[in-house]
Amino acid sequence: MQAALPETMYVYPVDDAVELPQAWAEFADVAPEPITVDAAQIDANRETWVREWADIATQ
Repeated sequence: MQAALPETMYVYPVDDAVELPQAWAEFADVAPEPITVDAAQIDANRETWVREWADIATQ
């Protein structure tokens, strides 16, 4: 059983075999220059970034 993809949050699946909804052709453009962050940088900063995000989000 395959779960349906949400219609309001466009996050591309990691499995290229997943059939995407037709609406994605119109509303879910792929970023021409996506931002990437090195895994080591994420690992080194994760706790700080999550804490900072939580502080901002809960104000």
